[in-house]
Amino acid sequence: MRTPSYLIKASLLLAGIMAVVLSEAQVAPVAGALFPRKYKVGEKYRYRLTTEQYYNKNWNSTSVVIIECTVVADSAGVLWDEVRNLSKIMYTPNDTTNMDKEAQAVKPYRITLQPHGKIEIPKLEVAAMTGPVTDFITFFVAISPQSLITTLQKKGDSLVVKEPAKGNFTNGTTIPYGEDCLAITGYVTDLTSKAVKLRTKFMPPARSCLTFLLDDMSKPVTAGIPNNFQMVQPAAPDKYNVLFGNEEFTINSVVSRKDGKIMAADMSNTLHLTMRMNCTGDYKNCQMEAPFHIQRNLKLELL
Repeated sequence: MRTPSYLIKASLLLAGIMAVVLSEAQVAPVAGALFPRKYKVGEKYRYRLTTEQYYNKNWNSTSVVIIECTVVADSAGVLWDEVRNLSKIMYTPNDTTNMDKEAQAVKPYRITLQPHGKIEIPKLEVAAMTGPVTDFITFFVAISPQSLITTLQKKGDSLVVKEPAKGNFTNGTTIPYGEDCLAITGYVTDLTSKAVKLRTKFMPPARSCLTFLLDDMSKPVTAGIPNNFQMVQPAAPDKYNVLFGNEEFTINSVVSRKDGKIMAADMSNTLHLTMRMNCTGDYKNCQMEAPFHIQRNLKLELL
């Protein structure tokens, strides 16, 4: 949900959901990589991130965020994109809201696609930007050396990452607790002299890597699919909504072979959840329980 990535997180929400963090993986440079990232210190470029969110098949919101990346070098010589959020506008059924102030309140953070670098989620201090931050990072994880997709060499190649990745999208306010666990597969779907098209899938693993807040939250919400998502959100005073179930998302990326930049990408993020409402602080004694479906469709464009 990320806001949960807004993820649904957003109120769910929010989505922007989740993002998988593979910061512990360290991968050696791959000779002959199809799309090595070539950084140039001082270069600036921008992306537009558009997120459409549906709750129980009804449109809930659309947000548009403009993000600027500046290439910098640290004292160890590692090259990074320093990321700043410049603007955000939110559309809902009843209103249009300028959220530039919230976007600009996010402290700059760094990510890198260098093989000896890492990708990790910064401290999430602006609740309204949880989704855009985690979603943007997830697009980079999908093509990163840490996901191992850079080891693929030709159209039709695929891989399965052996160990599932555990993501944490807790932001301390609208999401006091949020986790997901995802198995990663990658594919080269097309290849030309100018670009490579990749598909990265994040699916429920055969066995979840989560420790659920309550034992009964491990019972599959969807028959045959392990639960791999849990989230807590404040409700009424001293009450909480608890959501759990299965989440999956697929990212299709078009990456430049000239410099390794993401030229365009889209993400489909689906969550089948159970929502327990107005629970006590131990997440029990809930007022009611209902199924909750979230569909998030995202588009990332290089401007």
